[in-house]
Amino acid sequence: MTVLLFHEDSYRTSFIATVTHTEGNRVALDQTAFYAEAGGQNADQGFFVWEDQRLSVTDVQKKNGQVWHTIEGDVIPEVGSYVHGEVDWSLRYQHMQRHSGEHLLAQAFLRVNPEFRVQAVSMRSSECTLDLSGNPTEEDARAAEEVVMRSIYRNLPFHTVWVTGAELQQYPLRRPPQVEGRIRLVCVMDRMDRTGYWEVSACGGTHVNRTGEVGAVFITKLEKVAGGLTRVFFMTGHEAYRQLTQTYRDARTLATSFSTGIEKLTERVEALRTEALDSRRKLAEAHEALSVSLLSGKTGVQVVPLADSDMLKPFSKVAVAQPDLLCVAYTPDGRVVVTSSTKASAKEVLAEILKNAGGKGGGKPDLAQGSAPFEPLERAIHLWREGATT
Repeated sequence: MTVLLFHEDSYRTSFIATVTHTEGNRVALDQTAFYAEAGGQNADQGFFVWEDQRLSVTDVQKKNGQVWHTIEGDVIPEVGSYVHGEVDWSLRYQHMQRHSGEHLLAQAFLRVNPEFRVQAVSMRSSECTLDLSGNPTEEDARAAEEVVMRSIYRNLPFHTVWVTGAELQQYPLRRPPQVEGRIRLVCVMDRMDRTGYWEVSACGGTHVNRTGEVGAVFITKLEKVAGGLTRVFFMTGHEAYRQLTQTYRDARTLATSFSTGIEKLTERVEALRTEALDSRRKLAEAHEALSVSLLSGKTGVQVVPLADSDMLKPFSKVAVAQPDLLCVAYTPDGRVVVTSSTKASAKEVLAEILKNAGGKGGGKPDLAQGSAPFEPLERAIHLWREGATT
């Protein structure tokens, strides 16, 4: 069994240990400060110093009570050797902020509504997730953010304690532990609560000393997932700070480009979106009117070069409604549409053109579309027209 030094001190990053087992490029020690991947939290990384070697530790996994450290390279310490381990502190602290923030946010949702219970967690990336039952809404998410930020402002202390199963009833657990025997509880203490606790969960992860170190927790989005659960995406700590400040700077730059302030940016963007939709509608109407003009009174076989691909949809709509018309329309970017209100199949005509042009496409007897490089497409269309009109 490997002694887990981080269980007593998450801030410990340096230690000396004895190699107990080796397996390929993996090493097990009698004790370690490296956290092994588990509970939705990534493994620590860092390095070993052994003799005159500095060996990078790239992964840590736990199996049958042994913690296995994966070493980069071909050289590994021998069994019985002493190694000096150093955990990457910046990565460790990032994981501590994520995991601590996850505890606080899970408890916050529970305080908003007792139906909002955690079913799964992941802290594998900067955007972490909670899968909750109870169907929380955006309004619930905002309420949970308020609750969790108040706990951060109060800078409540984290505390760990080991208990037996019989002692669990003394603690207001957020959810039942998934392990038996000697159980490690991570508690957020609160003298203002009648229980003395703000949050209590069974957990083997690494955490900060006080809630203030989490810095911030903000929810980025909600998403429905399998099992009727709601996935809550959130960010914490310095990662949240970087995201929020960059988003603010981007919003400020965008607002400046629109000659408005950040507080009116949403209103300005919505106005521009409405204008754009109206312009697109008017353009589509103009394209359709132009198409009617181009095809008015036309029958038989027609080949029509169009100025741009925005014309294709309204043109096809008009063309397919014309009686006794087989029409091929194409654009400078190599897109082509064939319509037919004759006995000829638009799909077969398109296939012949694209075969000679080296393009791809498909469709139905009355309407087919595809694309090919422009010059081969134009040559193939003219070749087909010569055959169709002779």
